[in-house]
Amino acid sequence: MAFPFDVQICLLSVQLNGPGNPEINLESLIVTGGNTSLPAYRMPSVRCRPTAKEHVRRVELAILLERRGEAFLKSAIGPCLILGLLGHISFLAFPVDEFNERASTSLSLLIVVASLFSQAVSSLPASASSKAIDEWFFYFILRFFLFFLAQCLVEYQRRRLIKKQKSQVVPEIHAKMRAKNDFGRVVEHPRRSEGDEMLSSERHPSRAFWKQRDTFQDKFLLIQPSSVNMTCFVLGIFVDIAFVLIFCYNIHLQNSNIREQFENYEVCCS
Repeated sequence: MAFPFDVQICLLSVQLNGPGNPEINLESLIVTGGNTSLPAYRMPSVRCRPTAKEHVRRVELAILLERRGEAFLKSAIGPCLILGLLGHISFLAFPVDEFNERASTSLSLLIVVASLFSQAVSSLPASASSKAIDEWFFYFILRFFLFFLAQCLVEYQRRRLIKKQKSQVVPEIHAKMRAKNDFGRVVEHPRRSEGDEMLSSERHPSRAFWKQRDTFQDKFLLIQPSSVNMTCFVLGIFVDIAFVLIFCYNIHLQNSNIREQFENYEVCCS
């Protein structure tokens, strides 16, 4: 259902009753609505269709009703777009190391959208199927939840990078201290005789390979937090644009089907 931008067809059945079985002359049939206006709908045209080919006594009138959705543009669609823009700006306005500010912004936007949805639901007509406005709010609620997950991912990558850097700095300091203490000292490694046991790396050469592979994997996983942040920002914009286009296309498709049904009726108004 394309509510609140839907198009509906209102059908009215008009029948002549009286002595002599009066019939309706379709050639001279004219339907005039006068100055007809509704607060929630527009009525661009009226069409009709006879219920029989001969001896017509009843005519079915079809009135095309276009819902006025301008109020929802200001109370639901527009605020969600503005809040979504603020969510995208939070990726650029706050540094990657300020996780509290970034996360609190995403959660605050999520709470605001949820409150807007609860207010809108109280004034929406009851329906068993989901409406377009429901899908709109659900997407933005899900979107801000993904904003928060993206902020957590950036913080997770930042902490992993800091932990990796600390683990690399400490061995380097110890190595420099050992090199300073062993300066001028010649160290000769003892030779292993035939009876000595083999080293662990010699007994299991695959372990050395897997250790080297783990280092490559760590380098691959430790992506810069700024790169993760920018990736989430760009990907979020593309997802939002795709959703808006699909949302508008579905509304246009549903309304086009209803207009095609309305075109099956004959023009009978002036």
